[in-house]
Amino acid sequence: MIEGVCHGGPMHGLTVVSRGQCGLLVADKPSGQCWLYAWRDGAFHFHERRVLDMVRAVDAAMGEDWDVVALPGGVVADGDR
Repeated sequence: MIEGVCHGGPMHGLTVVSRGQCGLLVADKPSGQCWLYAWRDGAFHFHERRVLDMVRAVDAAMGEDWDVVALPGGVVADGDR
């Protein structure tokens, strides 16, 4: 388990915990988007925004490298999606 602050993207400034050693995939199923945060230098750094691919998200969740979490409610306003 790794814990750190997110830099950039919709999770900016939030402290999160990941079970994945490479980072975090933050999924927003209603908008069909996800954000990848790479773990480096003791923090999670926004890497890229993608269209949510459920097959790849499930594969990532089942693996050991990336943790997959839902975007916390209220983090991204509807107009920002």
